[in-house]
Amino acid sequence: MKNSIPVITANFEPFKVVLQNETEQSWLASLDEINNNNYDYEGFNEIVGVVDIGISPYSLAISRDGTLHLPRINKYLDLTIALFEFNQFLTCLFLGGEYCEVVWSDDIGFGFIFENKTSMICSGAEGKAGKFHRQAKVGHLSMAERINLHIPQAVSLKKLKDSYDKGKVIVNFLENMSFQPLLYGATFYRNRNYSESLINFWSMTEILIEKYWKDKILSSSKDHKIAIKINVLYESGLIKSDLKTNLDCVRNARNKLAHRGKLPDVETVLLAIECVFKILSLVASNFEKCDEYSYLITMLEKVGLANKVIFSVDQEIEITTWFESFEDSSNVNFFTVNR
Repeated sequence: MKNSIPVITANFEPFKVVLQNETEQSWLASLDEINNNNYDYEGFNEIVGVVDIGISPYSLAISRDGTLHLPRINKYLDLTIALFEFNQFLTCLFLGGEYCEVVWSDDIGFGFIFENKTSMICSGAEGKAGKFHRQAKVGHLSMAERINLHIPQAVSLKKLKDSYDKGKVIVNFLENMSFQPLLYGATFYRNRNYSESLINFWSMTEILIEKYWKDKILSSSKDHKIAIKINVLYESGLIKSDLKTNLDCVRNARNKLAHRGKLPDVETVLLAIECVFKILSLVASNFEKCDEYSYLITMLEKVGLANKVIFSVDQEIEITTWFESFEDSSNVNFFTVNR
């Protein structure tokens, strides 16, 4: 398109309206506007600012609906690189205390930024988050989807930048390694996919222990099992007995999942979350502090609480009737359950 910049876009969850500054009034839509589908969808297309993510002379542009934009340069024609760049930015936000979830490959879209500092997603963006934003920006959401626009979460561009800068310091600590398993682990946890959540949180734990092992204990190429490394850390007085016990518990749960197909419960995943952020704190502080990143544990605990489904407040539901075995689907009878 003439007088426009081609871009690659990405969208993530949860949906957040981005404000240019902390004093700006948040984007709001009344229930009538939502029901009648006449909310200010054009406002979603406005570019509210950019974040320096180290790709000079370019940067990451963000529109009011939270859509992320990268320039469609040769580097990002390989969409795996673009996907990594988007998720690296979100990982920094996450580590800086701004909860967000991973971008999936089918959320990647293609569009343009125009001279009037508005944007458009023209194709792609077929994933859950991507499709929601692509349709929200042109007023094509269904009635059920539009309810998400009522009193949305809001975050200022400054807060995003502050969270990014805070998280970037942590990410820079691991050279040539990725913190993205934390973002994947959190996303799977919020969606109750506890198996994948456990795998990602434990993978990050192993990465951190491996870094300390090679930097401070044994830099030779000889490999040692993670159980041995945990024991050495404990015997050296670098980790306390309760953390060692928890690490062993999470490691065993991960092994049972990998080798026996035994699914972990939510308590095990919460333990994995506690372990990974304590190890991160210890490794980052040369094993002097274990609670530097406790705010991330609290953040994920709140996400888990908000996602719980309560079936009965007072008692467990007891089902006393069920279907009889039947061959004729037009004749369905109930029978009393014998307990």
